[in-house]
Amino acid sequence: MEKQSIPSCKVAGQASKKSNGHCCLCLLYSAKAVKQAIENLEKVEEKLKGKRFFGGDRIGHVDLMMGFISYMLPAWEEVAGVKILDARKFSAVDAWSNDFLNHEVIKAEYLPSRPETVAYLQGRRKELIPVYASN
Repeated sequence: MEKQSIPSCKVAGQASKKSNGHCCLCLLYSAKAVKQAIENLEKVEEKLKGKRFFGGDRIGHVDLMMGFISYMLPAWEEVAGVKILDARKFSAVDAWSNDFLNHEVIKAEYLPSRPETVAYLQGRRKELIPVYASN
């Protein structure tokens, strides 16, 4: 991973003044932030062990709030060139992600395509790197 002086976002507990705590794209540019994200996924993994969804067999509010893990995190990983969600290490999260995206309420077919999502995140990255580099 390239070493860059881009601060981590609020998710990693270090929002810069310019980010107002809203930029998760910068999360993937800091080794410390990647480590924190993996540690957070370890907690999610523990909560999901032995369950199809966070609340059991039915999709619920927590699943909806955490849904970004199943769809956006892989796109962020691709744009940043890092791997956070290892299916072997996070088997419960991986199974939940597949169940979530294939659930009749969610239907991944209604989400933007992966290429559209990656293109959007690449554009945001290009816009934001100069902002964070100037801090």
